[in-house]
Amino acid sequence: MDLMINDQQITLLHPSVNQVVDSINNLLNQDNYYSHMIADGVEIYDDCATYLAGHLADIQTLEVKTKTLMEFIHDNLLLAKDYLDRAIPRVIHLTDRFYKNPSKEDWLAFEELLDGVQWLEKMLTAIDRTNKHPENWGQYTAIFSSLQKVLKNVEEALQSGDTVLIADLVLYEIEPLLKRLSDEIKRTLGVKEQSET
Repeated sequence: MDLMINDQQITLLHPSVNQVVDSINNLLNQDNYYSHMIADGVEIYDDCATYLAGHLADIQTLEVKTKTLMEFIHDNLLLAKDYLDRAIPRVIHLTDRFYKNPSKEDWLAFEELLDGVQWLEKMLTAIDRTNKHPENWGQYTAIFSSLQKVLKNVEEALQSGDTVLIADLVLYEIEPLLKRLSDEIKRTLGVKEQSET
């Protein structure tokens, strides 16, 4: 297998998935962040290790695409903005359902909300580990510190089965924090708010 990253190319003879991943990590540097890979023309963005495990013996050329630090930060913040643009409007409907009697679908939507918040946290943690941050980074960390405290209260409400408390926490604490996070991301990205007419 020929492994290519930027201007570097190495040949791996009968590699394991771990050897391929280790080789990729060794070829990346502090100025380049992993984006995705192309295995014999097939672009792979998600769960690359699983793809490699299933196709490793057949792959002739594996090209790893990278991003600069600023591209990495920008692209992740853009993904977060898009997620928040979709998620925030759904929160009101979800809390209304929890104030009444949440259905199985409502519980699934709530779980998706928590998964989304967890994804946001992982993404911001990845940016936090870099050596550059947006100017307003202190606001991001303050929001996530508050969000982590609220999530502990949500966990307690889940354990007690208190759907009204869950709705209160989502509506009055999580949703405003998500809006603040969205505003900070838009400020970082330079997104202008559209005025309502």
